[in-house]
Amino acid sequence: MDAMIIIIIFVLISIFISFAIGANDETFSTVYGSRTLMMREILIVATILALSGAFILGRGVSETVGKDLLTFEVSNT
Repeated sequence: MDAMIIIIIFVLISIFISFAIGANDETFSTVYGSRTLMMREILIVATILALSGAFILGRGVSETVGKDLLTFEVSNT
């Protein structure tokens, strides 16, 4: 299988899993229920925190998975 197809499949799967995690996450439900923040403010805070976590911690996770957990070779034929 072509390496680009494998990458596209993994990206689509990761997008789906990320959406599923975000759809089922109840992190901000108490904040909304107590009316501490409005829905728009919660979405802004959640977006900032999710993106900053991905940018700050994403490289370390990808390096760990790439070096320590998964070993495979892709040949360009």
